[in-house]
Amino acid sequence: MSVVAVGAGTLFVVDDGRIRRVQLPRTWLALDGAADSAAPVPGVGAAGAEEVAVVTTLTAPVLQWARRLCCIADGGKALLPAGALIVSSRTALYRMPLGDPGAGLGLWAGQEGEGGARDGPGMEARFGSVMGLAAGGDGCVYVVDEDSGRTSVRRVDPSGAVTTIASGLQFDPNDAAILPNGYLAIVNDDCLHVLDLGLLPPPDIALPPTPTRPLLPAARTLPGDLAALLERQPDGTADLEVVVGDRTFHVHRALVAARSDYFRQLLGGGFAEGGAARLSLPDADLEAFALVLRFLYTGAVDVPAAQVRPLAELADRLLLPELCRDMQARLLAEVGPESVVDAMLWAEARGPCFSQLLAELKAWCLEHYEEVVRLAGNSMERLAAVLPSLMVELVKGYVGRSAKRPRPA
Repeated sequence: MSVVAVGAGTLFVVDDGRIRRVQLPRTWLALDGAADSAAPVPGVGAAGAEEVAVVTTLTAPVLQWARRLCCIADGGKALLPAGALIVSSRTALYRMPLGDPGAGLGLWAGQEGEGGARDGPGMEARFGSVMGLAAGGDGCVYVVDEDSGRTSVRRVDPSGAVTTIASGLQFDPNDAAILPNGYLAIVNDDCLHVLDLGLLPPPDIALPPTPTRPLLPAARTLPGDLAALLERQPDGTADLEVVVGDRTFHVHRALVAARSDYFRQLLGGGFAEGGAARLSLPDADLEAFALVLRFLYTGAVDVPAAQVRPLAELADRLLLPELCRDMQARLLAEVGPESVVDAMLWAEARGPCFSQLLAELKAWCLEHYEEVVRLAGNSMERLAAVLPSLMVELVKGYVGRSAKRPRPA
């Protein structure tokens, strides 16, 4: 039997030639440095219900060949970013990219039933009898291969190319692992052999750096403290409620007034709401307002793609020009042939604060006009129907650009 852990509580096990995925219950994965009688125990969930590991068998073309397993943490350009599970039979290596639920095992190097060690690319290479696998931190797999009573160590790079890096070893191997110092450890029935091959250990076993001075708590920052203050609400310190949709946000009057001209004017006097303890923002996007608050308190915000436009509109409404410009710049940076017409129509309907964005979108559309027509012709038809003046402007601009291009001699 061979077993490898790939993270997130997932194990892969070779069991009688079959490959099984074992997913541990989430409550088993929590680590707590101190003993806690209330902490979940393996086998028992938070509500007392029994929790068990879920075992599934991988579907593969052949089910009786699996011998060894290892996991590449980062296989380079040839693999998905999540890495890959490597499975060996006696004479071949198979690979399954992790992070893709639909991925299956595919032949990577060697051939089934064709022995005899031979270096080469992918399926042209040959293995005598694979006895051990070890994944390196360079995205390569190191194979301990036995052929005609001789043991060798062979490297398989992310493309599947096989190269022998040590040969003529006089012992029968059982399995292998790369140590934190880069040595390759090979075990047999009664002995452990260690080879200095200068390998790069996988990142999960690399030696931690030796600290040169005692570790100190991270320095506190004003944005960090204000973010924590916002996350604690309501904690009794807020003196203003802002109602958006069906949710009430508890905020600090002085802070939002200092950060937003909209709130400063509304709360500073001259309006009926000036002394109110509760305000309402009708028609505001709830998720966008939560992002606005994060920006007001911390000066920075991580914005999901779906919220770029709603946040730009709300920032304009709440007199936050910096945030509005940032969202417009992001929209321009992410525009493509299929989305540029919709973005232009949206910007044109927003008014003067979006005029610069509209001009930049027009320029982008003119520069990529032929690509837009080829990939998103329907959107150009929509533009002609909804805003014919803009369509005429683009056509004239394209014709003018074409006329200025130098003609071939």
